[in-house]
Amino acid sequence: YTWTSRDPCIDGGFGVTVCAPGAAIASVPQFTMSKAQLMNGTSMSAPHVAGAIGLLVSGLKQRSVPYTAFSIKRALWNTATKLDYVDKFAQGNGLLNVEKAFEHLVTYGDLLENKVRFAVTVGSNNAKGIHLRQGVLTKEEEFSVNIEPVLFNEKYAAPEDKLNFNVRLTLIPTEPWIKCGSYLDLCYSARKLTVKVDPSALAPGVYRASVKAYDSSCPEKGVLFEIPVTVVQPHVVDPKTNEFVRREPPTDCKPNTIIREFILVPKYATWASIELISADPNDAVGGKFFLHTLQILPMKFCKEMELQKILPVNGTAPTIQPVMVTGDHIIEICIAKFWSNFGTLPLRYSVKFRGISPLNGNIMHSANGIHRIDLKALTCEEVQPTVSLKTAAMVLKPSDSKLTPLTQRDVLHPARQIYQIILAYQLSLSKGYDVAIYTPLLSNILYESEYESQFWMVFDTNKQMVRCGDAYSYDKYERLEKGDYTVRLQVRHEKRELLEKLTDANLIVNFKLPSSLSVDVHKSYNQVFTCSKKLTNCLLPAGACRPIYLAPIGNDKLQKASIPPYCSWLEGSITYAKEDIVRKCLSHSFKYILTEGPPVKKSAGSSSTVATGSNGSGGNNGGGSSSCSSSDGNGAEGAASTKENKAKWDEYIESLRDFQTAQLAKLDADNANNLYTKLLEDHPNHLAAHLAMVENIENGTDLKAANLPYAFINSLDANDSASAAILKVKLLRIVQLTGQVLKEIDQDALLAYYGIKVDNRPNASKIKVQMDKQKQLVMDACQKKFIALCKLAEVQRIYDAKEPSQPDYADELEQLYGDFGKFCDYTDSKALPLSVWHAFHMKHHGRNLKYLSKMYEEKLSREVLEEMLAVVEKKKWDHIHQMISKTIVTANPQGYRPF
Repeated sequence: YTWTSRDPCIDGGFGVTVCAPGAAIASVPQFTMSKAQLMNGTSMSAPHVAGAIGLLVSGLKQRSVPYTAFSIKRALWNTATKLDYVDKFAQGNGLLNVEKAFEHLVTYGDLLENKVRFAVTVGSNNAKGIHLRQGVLTKEEEFSVNIEPVLFNEKYAAPEDKLNFNVRLTLIPTEPWIKCGSYLDLCYSARKLTVKVDPSALAPGVYRASVKAYDSSCPEKGVLFEIPVTVVQPHVVDPKTNEFVRREPPTDCKPNTIIREFILVPKYATWASIELISADPNDAVGGKFFLHTLQILPMKFCKEMELQKILPVNGTAPTIQPVMVTGDHIIEICIAKFWSNFGTLPLRYSVKFRGISPLNGNIMHSANGIHRIDLKALTCEEVQPTVSLKTAAMVLKPSDSKLTPLTQRDVLHPARQIYQIILAYQLSLSKGYDVAIYTPLLSNILYESEYESQFWMVFDTNKQMVRCGDAYSYDKYERLEKGDYTVRLQVRHEKRELLEKLTDANLIVNFKLPSSLSVDVHKSYNQVFTCSKKLTNCLLPAGACRPIYLAPIGNDKLQKASIPPYCSWLEGSITYAKEDIVRKCLSHSFKYILTEGPPVKKSAGSSSTVATGSNGSGGNNGGGSSSCSSSDGNGAEGAASTKENKAKWDEYIESLRDFQTAQLAKLDADNANNLYTKLLEDHPNHLAAHLAMVENIENGTDLKAANLPYAFINSLDANDSASAAILKVKLLRIVQLTGQVLKEIDQDALLAYYGIKVDNRPNASKIKVQMDKQKQLVMDACQKKFIALCKLAEVQRIYDAKEPSQPDYADELEQLYGDFGKFCDYTDSKALPLSVWHAFHMKHHGRNLKYLSKMYEEKLSREVLEEMLAVVEKKKWDHIHQMISKTIVTANPQGYRPF
């Protein structure tokens, strides 16, 4: 099979010990609608080896032969069968041989070294082997190798075993270009030896070798340990053509044929075009090939520069695949014919390196204005720079942090307690967005991280978990609807001091923009100022360095982009090549830092101030005595001062009135009545005071808490007539106050104003402000009066049912409902309480559920769900009742879900 684990590890160690059959007809889940399926991979070979080792352990126990994990692994290694037809990097030491492994364990079961593993480390980085993969190798290199024996369960090992351990080793390199000492006397302590590797005479390719250590007294028992050596000598392309070609003779590719090439990428190359074609021009069917490219960059994730793709190849037209590369590093190109693709195909292939290298091309700060990027090309290229910004990033600071020890289950042997830090972040969304959440300090690493784990969960206001994630979540976008959210991040470690460093760790929320933003690109610095022709494309000669200039994004363009508030930067990509096939595979990340600063107060009427000063100066030049001019000036200044003082006094009176109105809703009943009376005495036409008094009445009772129909009905006690009488008085007071507001406002004039298409009056803006205030007052009064009348009708139905004459509010309710609809849509979020009460009054249960569902979308509230439950109980819709009952429990947990 083409897919399997392979040697070596990045640090040069053995990645594969032995190989085993990797196919199985396995049972599969029922959703596949199949009883079994043919599968292949290490998930099939690993159980095969585990079962074989189980047989070995069972046989050793039956014969009372001592064993350890070290002795079993060493026996498997020394007895495996080499397969000449299998890739040497894919089979380790060969095919698993159970019989020989068992014989080896029985024959050499009593030796002391069976309890020992030999820890091999190379250099200061403690690598597990020697791995040379850094450019063209032209000289001999020397490595310091440390060999340390470690007993099984060393802490509890007998001192006699450590004292008696001594083995005399013979060291044999498997290749002549490796040199080291021939013998090593090893006791129970670490020993160093020097290994010299001279790859200068090696042809381009990959080489695997090792230094094998045998027991000098008993070499037939096999290798005790090995020092693996892997050398990669790359091909160097011709700087004139920058192309690597393998066309003649063509390579015959059978199923599972693997072609592996190592090429040193030229300095300024940024992409490579890999071309595959069948040597048979009449081959229209072709074959299926798997292309895998990889570059290992220092201190970076191994998949940073990786491509895996299945490509069809035939003889009629070449298959071209561009690949992103980094200059001055080796690229490994593997071309494998798929294992299930029958037939032989003669393959020709070539690799052409090209590149446009940018300098200072990833980050642009809007406050710096124009941004310059220098471009340099490997070969003559046509450049078409394009910037596309698709996301906006918001930085969240932790609002709370808590560091605690975990449970007794989270203790490492023997007594190392694991701790956790939980950071809480607050996120508020004014509307729904597709968001990706990540911790920049930890998200790009997982197994390489110093910390044990990272995990975050997003909760809504009801503490229901709506999203979760861990590492590599920066590009995982999911929808979050409008609302307030809490993000909780957990990080674990055994050292408290390391967790304390994360107390102020930031969280990044990336918002996907509705449409991408572009940045204008110009050829010269001055063209940005003159807003002349933008740079579409240009020719960049080989080796030449040419600048391009990016213009800052205008504020009007940013406002139209619907960027969420408090975002710190915009993020996207920048591409330079003109060819579409290259632009799809090669793009550079680009960040546009948004400017944050103190708010600027613009001076209203600054131009008129300048004009007044200018006119005054002109008056002095017009002749006449200075005393006369001075007298005229003082008179004008006095009039202006009087007008200004009057305006300030009016502003003070209005501010005081508005403050008193705002406080009216918060006072107790007696003080509220006194303040309400005083407000009407001072400002008889101030209609907002009536609605503020209505709010005070609602706050003083349970009217506001039970603002939904069935919740209100359930809050009434049929046996408490005294409370009902008080409630009835308050509802009648609300009806009277709101009716007074509606009486004072000319609704026909208000509707006539909103029917005007264009208002050309000089004070049109001031008129609009006043009309909008009146409109809001009408809507609030209609809604509060409508709900109060509905509640009043229910109170009378429950408490005054025996009275012969009951007032009928049906006509008045319909009138209010119709008046409200003239100013606002019934499905608007502001109108939903009125719409719910109207549907309840009309016994329209379906409409009621519809409005309640929309209300729940606006705000996730348990009270709304319980109201929906009451509606479906009324109609005995059991299927909906069951669903809502479950939702009430799951959507409103008692606390946050534990990690």
